[in-house]
Amino acid sequence: EEEPAANAPKAQRDAYQKRVDDASDAKCLMLATMTSEL
Repeated sequence: EEEPAANAPKAQRDAYQKRVDDASDAKCLMLATMTSEL
């Protein structure tokens, strides 16, 4: 999904940033729970 325009409503920009932050948190959790054994 594209980043909202700079003149987009604050609620829309905040919702987008929350999704970005949540995706980052999920990536970190997945990496933290992986084992080093292949």
